[in-house]
Amino acid sequence: MVHAGAHAGSLCKERAARSTSIVQAYRKLSLKLHPDRNSAADATAVFQRVTDARALLLDPQARAAYENVQRYAP
Repeated sequence: MVHAGAHAGSLCKERAARSTSIVQAYRKLSLKLHPDRNSAADATAVFQRVTDARALLLDPQARAAYENVQRYAP
């Protein structure tokens, strides 16, 4: 899950976001960013980071760690 935190904010706007809203946001982004639909050179890498961010936010322990880091980030 390298650099997943960079895209986690685009999936989870609110700290108390439910898993259903995270999945809905992921579906919207994945339709835009999927390499089969997006011809950008880095489409595969960006899509993978968004997928990793979704996994991070849906795992309660990983999400707690992410939110703890975000709380103390400048």
